[in-house]
Amino acid sequence: MEIIGITGSFGKSSLCYILSSYLKHIGKKVVSYSSIEIDSPKSNKTKNQSQEIVIKNKEVLDSAIKEAKEYNADFLILEINEEIIGKGIIDDVPFTYRVLTNIKRMDIKDDFNKYKEEVFSFLLHKNKEVEDKIILYLDSDMALTDFTKIKEDSKKEVITLGTRYICNVKGYDEASIDYLMHETANSIFSSINGLSFSISSNHNTTSINSNLILPYNAINILEVYSIINDLKLYEESTFKSFIKNINIPGRSEIIKINDRYIMISPTLSPELEELYKFQQNQEINDIILVTASIGQGFSTWEEKYNSKEQKEHLTRTRKFSMEYASRYANYIYLTSSDPASTDPYEIDNEMKSYIKDEIEAIIDIDRYSAIKKAIRNSKYNDFILISGRGNRNIYCIGDKMLKFTDLELVQQALKEIGWYYEYK
Repeated sequence: MEIIGITGSFGKSSLCYILSSYLKHIGKKVVSYSSIEIDSPKSNKTKNQSQEIVIKNKEVLDSAIKEAKEYNADFLILEINEEIIGKGIIDDVPFTYRVLTNIKRMDIKDDFNKYKEEVFSFLLHKNKEVEDKIILYLDSDMALTDFTKIKEDSKKEVITLGTRYICNVKGYDEASIDYLMHETANSIFSSINGLSFSISSNHNTTSINSNLILPYNAINILEVYSIINDLKLYEESTFKSFIKNINIPGRSEIIKINDRYIMISPTLSPELEELYKFQQNQEINDIILVTASIGQGFSTWEEKYNSKEQKEHLTRTRKFSMEYASRYANYIYLTSSDPASTDPYEIDNEMKSYIKDEIEAIIDIDRYSAIKKAIRNSKYNDFILISGRGNRNIYCIGDKMLKFTDLELVQQALKEIGWYYEYK
């Protein structure tokens, strides 16, 4: 059984999902644990549901390995958050691939250098049971010294991934990159109709087209391509057909209906600025945002999520998010997302205070109602971004825990409005 561990600042869940979906598509037996879903033979989810199970302690890890062995799985794919790397939980796992999606500076990282050290400790960890490999994406926040350290200290095979843009900015030699992504000649790299780019490796060039529209998804595709090539499981026509039609639940998940676009995503950055580029190119009309912020005080949450520091963090995040949204969105519907014990009107009024006066901002704390209004009030070629929950199916309010996904709310709204849509 091959065990693949995936870490990084962004894209872990999407990479887990695309990789496991492709491997299943070609007939492999796969178990994957990530925050998008648990892709498990024991899972009883339907197509519209998602079960979020990540490796957060030794018990979950042991359960994942036991399940994969009992299933006689070909692959076990694990999303590795940096919080568990330094705790010794995964030290004895015989990974065959250790994948770094990217490493980015983020406000939530109090100490970026410490964060890098944690991630690199995962990549460099040596398990005597297996000759593991590193899949390394070279991004704009990785210094040349970081890259050199990994290459020199790992004593492992390091498979490098990058883009021509990153090579130009950071000074990497293109010829030294194992998998290099670049625009296809005479094409738009990212448009409302999808991504179009090429990957060069071993003197071969492969063109890629996907219905996914945002540039960071191209990185996920590049990473999957490199892994399945190294596994010798790449078959051109099969992969191209698969990646053309892939949709990632709750991660930039797009519904095209009645000459409108609806996207379900956990975040609004960088989605909004990418959508704004489409708008500037006259590919879409108005950008309509449905968003919310979590609250505090739910009984089962860890104490750190109910602390004074968390409250201050939420205030900073709300201010940044709404100032960001004001630059790109034409209409904003403020609703609720895990308000917990905090009054959702208090949250929305605070958020509204950060929005520019010229942007129409509507408060509707009922999430279903807000989504339905945004869809019903949209016009031809508008783009509706539903942000804040993604594929999350647990909703915490007061002392209650409800279960639904944004996709389910969208489907319900479309049915009530009278627009037929069949989820694929």
